[in-house]
Amino acid sequence: MGKTSKKPRLKDIASRANTTEATVSMVLNSRRYDQVSVKTRERIQKIAAEMGYVPNRMAQMLVQGRTDTILMLVTDLTSAFVNQYVALFSEIFEEKGYTLFPLASLSDTNREAKHIQFLSQQYFDGAICLEYDWHNQDCYADLDAKLPLVTRIWPESNFTCPFPHVVIDYEPGVTKLFEHFVQQDRKHIAMLITVPPTTQEIDQENPRVCLYRQVLEKFAYPQEHQAWYTIHLGPNLYKETYCQTKALMKDNPDIDVLLLHSSDLVLPVYQALIDLGIKIGTDVGVAAFDQYNQLEFLHPTITVVREPVEQIGQTMAGMLLDRLANKKLDPDAVRYDSELLIQQSTQR
Repeated sequence: MGKTSKKPRLKDIASRANTTEATVSMVLNSRRYDQVSVKTRERIQKIAAEMGYVPNRMAQMLVQGRTDTILMLVTDLTSAFVNQYVALFSEIFEEKGYTLFPLASLSDTNREAKHIQFLSQQYFDGAICLEYDWHNQDCYADLDAKLPLVTRIWPESNFTCPFPHVVIDYEPGVTKLFEHFVQQDRKHIAMLITVPPTTQEIDQENPRVCLYRQVLEKFAYPQEHQAWYTIHLGPNLYKETYCQTKALMKDNPDIDVLLLHSSDLVLPVYQALIDLGIKIGTDVGVAAFDQYNQLEFLHPTITVVREPVEQIGQTMAGMLLDRLANKKLDPDAVRYDSELLIQQSTQR
């Protein structure tokens, strides 16, 4: 009968290296390894490798006071747009020795508050919030006192962010989009707004919703020429988007433009319009927020209000790395403007 292999312990390595268990622990689990001579360190590391020793990650975390992990708070992990940021941050932080862990709030304030509470247990070295929920600003302020935090927000006149952040201003892009609608003589507009799975009502304080209303008023769209529809985030997002689009177009045949809260809704919206025999661009214009790479293969190509993802991601990552290095940063925002990319989907 063969012997059962046992996981090597620190004292086993210490015995073979002819040194103390404390010295072995200092070399393998501590930041104070430089207090051990190079010769002894190399001997311990060689023996540990030969014995197949795997460092105790929890012990290292306790001793070193760091986890080498970053938490990323996002709205929806199924979003192709969000995953552009996830991929970008993963690449940047992995090069610096950190592992990124994304968590999704599904735009649910209570769910996000629970994530923030989890963060506050200090299982992570820092955090990036891709879509700051101003309803939880007190939770964020408490969190920022415990670990480095960087956020991406939209302009809000009634709210001041007390820690480093990036502001993305969608007003320039949306204003140009509605100017384009007017030039194309599009007079009846329907907005598809994503909401949390448990919510029926549109959040009237949502920055994009507030912006829609401001621009609709600016361009004098009468109430009877506006239609608002909710789409629930979650596993049924695409099916619900498809069914909702078919229903709204049947009930409102005068609609000549659809504005999508997110470009993640584009595929089911397109399919619903095609199945109804509606020509995209000619009969009904379709525009969306946020751009991701796969959209360039869509036909007809989609008009989008977009943000400079690469620049924003690099800026936010740089801010957090500076905070992790204990550099003091000005809480004032770095601001980026959105831009409009007009394509086939809104051209008659």
